[in-house]
Amino acid sequence: MKLIKTYIYNNGKYNATYGLYKCKCGKEFGTLVSRVKSGGALSCGCLRLKRVIEAKSTHKLSKNKDLKSTYACWIAMKQRCSNKNNQRYQLYGGRGISVCKEWLSFETFLNDMGKRPSKDLSLNRINNDLGYFKDNCRWDSRQAQESNKKPAKGKSSQYKGVMYSKQKNKFHAKIQVNGKQIHLLFSDKEKECAAAYNKAALKYFGKDAYINEISLSL
Repeated sequence: MKLIKTYIYNNGKYNATYGLYKCKCGKEFGTLVSRVKSGGALSCGCLRLKRVIEAKSTHKLSKNKDLKSTYACWIAMKQRCSNKNNQRYQLYGGRGISVCKEWLSFETFLNDMGKRPSKDLSLNRINNDLGYFKDNCRWDSRQAQESNKKPAKGKSSQYKGVMYSKQKNKFHAKIQVNGKQIHLLFSDKEKECAAAYNKAALKYFGKDAYINEISLSL
């Protein structure tokens, strides 16, 4: 909003400073300057009307049986990024993962991502270090999401799919496919195991795979 001018109004008991403002929508309106400074007045009223319309639209869409699963994914996404009481907040909002402002509207989220194709698919971020926005999200299977995760902190290797076997005194490369662990390689060389995982990940998951940052040929 842009302040055009101010003027003093006296009701016989006290003076109040009013301002004449030009709203972003182009309409001019008057209100107390103190309301604008405190954030109580953000527009001529058009913003409030827009929010009411969006809320009604979201409510209507959420009641659509065909979109119930998609709506649930949208709610869960927002909760884990913004609700500090959510049990998964520390893994998302707690480490800076946020939802883009456009996706605070379910209608926009739906237009960008489309209906959830299947209950077997869920919302996945392509780059796990970035937040939720159109170019960084897709509907993926749980298996694809697991393959796209970085190696967990605190493991015995810096590479995904690799761990150190105390029993063998070697690094062990393995990969999980359809819930089953597949042995790939035992080696004294950590990078050799990481390369073995990379090849297997590309074989089973293709472009959805998380690839360790090393050369495939050692």
